[in-house]
Amino acid sequence: MVSIADKLFQDGRERGIAEGLARGREEGREEGREEGREEGREEGREEGRARGRVETLRRTLLRMLQLKFGLPDPTLVARIELASSGELERWIDRVLTATTVADALAD
Repeated sequence: MVSIADKLFQDGRERGIAEGLARGREEGREEGREEGREEGREEGREEGRARGRVETLRRTLLRMLQLKFGLPDPTLVARIELASSGELERWIDRVLTATTVADALAD
């Protein structure tokens, strides 16, 4: 036969375990949310820096083309807007020795 004290002890222990698990789960969720937010912020920063680098390459190329060959036509500007960072870097290098816009942006 189980005494009242044993029963109270058992009930208290079970409640304590349940409350501890609930608190632990909530703390774990909060830590997970915070880690997720921090990862998201970092990914956003990295993406922003990458976009900024590409935009700087585009502006640099357009400026170099304009200084060397005159105002680029809208079709050329659209092509530059769609270019990858690798293409932009190659084209920037070529502008220095190119005799025409076509030479600078040759594939």
